[in-house]
This record gives sequence, C-alpha cells and structure tokens, in this order.
Amino acid sequence: MFLKNVPVGVSDDGYLTKDGTKLVVYRTGEVKNGDRDILLHAGSLEAAQDRYYDYIFHMYRTNCADVYSSTSDYIHRVMDGLHEKRISAYHIKAQNPLYVADTWDDDPIGSGGLSILGPSWPHLSQPMKSSFEKAFLGFRNPVYDEHVCGLERKSIKFMRKQIQGNPTYKALFDERIDYITNYRHDDKDAAQNREVVWMYMTQNFHTCCLKHGFDNLVYENTSEGSRGDLSFVTFRPGQLIPTGEFYAFAASIASQAIGHGDCEWQRNAQGRTIGIRWNKDHSPWQRHAPGVPHHPSPISPPPRP
Repeated sequence: MFLKNVPVGVSDDGYLTKDGTKLVVYRTGEVKNGDRDILLHAGSLEAAQDRYYDYIFHMYRTNCADVYSSTSDYIHRVMDGLHEKRISAYHIKAQNPLYVADTWDDDPIGSGGLSILGPSWPHLSQPMKSSFEKAFLGFRNPVYDEHVCGLERKSIKFMRKQIQGNPTYKALFDERIDYITNYRHDDKDAAQNREVVWMYMTQNFHTCCLKHGFDNLVYENTSEGSRGDLSFVTFRPGQLIPTGEFYAFAASIASQAIGHGDCEWQRNAQGRTIGIRWNKDHSPWQRHAPGVPHHPSPISPPPRP
C-alpha cells in the first residue's frame, strides 16, 4: 500500500523519483551490496560530507585540549582522515517507501520509538499500528537509558539472544558497539543494555515494515546537511544502484581554501578547534564523472589560518 503522504514517487522501472526525475542520493564510501548491506543511509551530498566530518570529530574528541594542540594540528588530522575518502552517487531501487520522522539522531532507528512513525501514523491501518506498537515494545517516544532500566533482565537477555541469532543483526550490533566504544567513547558496559534494546527494536521494526510491504524509509534529515533535505534508509541488499559519479576529497584544494579563509572554524568553550566547514564555492570535494580515472592529490601541509 503506497501511502498518500510519501514525498517521493516511483518510476515505471522501479526507482524512486522526485518531481518525475529519478533521484540521485549520496553516501560515504562505496556500497558492495552484500547480504549485510541493509539499513544503509543515503541522502544529499552535503549530508554525506557532514557524516565524514562527524567521523573525524568523534575519532579525535577524547581529551580535546590535548589532541588539538593547535588549529594547524586539527587541520592535519582532517587531511589525514579524509585523504582518498570518497562520496558515491546512487539511484534507489524501491517500490514502497515509508515516510518517517528523524528522531533517532545517530543511534539505531529503533531508539526513536513509535515517534518515528508520526508523519505516517494517520495513514496506517489498525493492523499496521498494532504491529508497530508491538515492534517498539510500546515505547511511543525516543528511548533513553532510564527507560531501559525499567525492563526486566530476562527480557533484555531474550533480546540479546534474538540479535545474536541473526547473523546480519549480530554484525550490525558488533559494529555499533565498536563505534560507541572507540569513536563516541561511551562506557561499553553501561551502554550494553541500551544498545541491545535499541538494536532489538530496530530489528523488529525492519521485519514489521517488510511484512507490511514497505521496502525503504524516507525522512527529512534534521541533523545533517541542509536541514530538511530528504534522506533514505534501504531495507534490502542491492537497493542502492551506483551511477558511477563520485566526489573525492582534494587535500590540495582544502589547503588553498584554508589559506584564503574560505572556511568556517568551530571552536569549543576553551577556544580549541573542534570542527571545520567549507564555504560552498570552495569545497574540497571534487566531482568525478562516471568512467573518468581518479588520481588522488597528495597531502600538502596547509598554511596556518
């Protein structure tokens, strides 16, 4: 059932469209379309760039005052972190998107609870609503540590067993634990139960969507890129079809932009550099057309701003 509130269309050959034109979306890295390639996020070019910047920030944010000894030090870390990184373009092969709200931040989708269904809730049938309520364990709003503490230990143990019994979700869970431990620097032991519940509800939600014929999500991204741009989440392997176009980070152009002041510095309360944003007209992300060989530019020491 294609819901009336969905902000995209579907072409005759099964691709998502916007205003009659086949959508082009962007994602960091490259998609191999293996069995584990589900729940892949893709959206605007700017949103993909933001995901790389957030990665750099989380990678180095522990003891910021020591790590970022100077703005120049931060610049070199950005160069090292983004050198030879790329953002690839895709079309989306899908038939029936579910329009949801962006309430999960950078956590698993299930962490948003039933609130993610806000835009589509009035359009769902009663059987669908009942299924989704069960999938989210009755949680109607984003789920936090204090909510997880109210669950019985045996319930969480059951959820963990369900995750471990699904190779795809076991891999996603292990990657998530690695991320929060090594990049977000959360306390692994304290976060375990929360992450189990979030991933279990994500697994339930994914299964429930497929059961009712929804094969992807579409939402207005409120945390990355130009706020309100559409982003998407795939539910099956092979839904992201490469166009051949990609953007590569050019360190030499980044150095020039920094030297000319064509960027915006983000600093913490202590005046330490914690982020950088490039002016759109001087972006170091360079477009490469399909079929054109790419030769990464060497990293050159940037001037001190």
